[in-house]
Amino acid sequence: MAPSPREIERLLSQKPLHEHVKGDDPGSMLHFGGLEDIFDDNIHIQIPGLDVDIHGVAQLEADEVHPNVPNMTDIIDTSHPVHAPPPHVIGGGDDDHAVIILTSKAMTKSGKPWDHETIALLHFNSSNKIDSIKLYIDTKHVHEHHKAHGI
Repeated sequence: MAPSPREIERLLSQKPLHEHVKGDDPGSMLHFGGLEDIFDDNIHIQIPGLDVDIHGVAQLEADEVHPNVPNMTDIIDTSHPVHAPPPHVIGGGDDDHAVIILTSKAMTKSGKPWDHETIALLHFNSSNKIDSIKLYIDTKHVHEHHKAHGI
């Protein structure tokens, strides 16, 4: 059984994106806002449109998570505001799946706007841990930013 939608929203809001990017080392573009607190050690994270396939927390925490997932500060200009409205969560609770709609707006280092939306499909195991995440993103948008930043 999954946490309630409200609990999932609370976890996602523990480490807001606008604060996270201002930190000393914001890490990769994969930002989970606090959901990592309930990741199973063997979590499987996929971004099908970018051929990203991550197995386990250890790989997720590695310096280079995946060549198609750059460091956040390689693209986002942290001297400008970053805005991420509250997520919209569907499911969870009695269901072992939840869908999350995430959006973010920022300015990139190339001077172009970052106006991004992600749909995340989460699966919770019998220990109420997230064992699988599939992220569906606007790959055309991301590829354009990769190209503009030489990634």
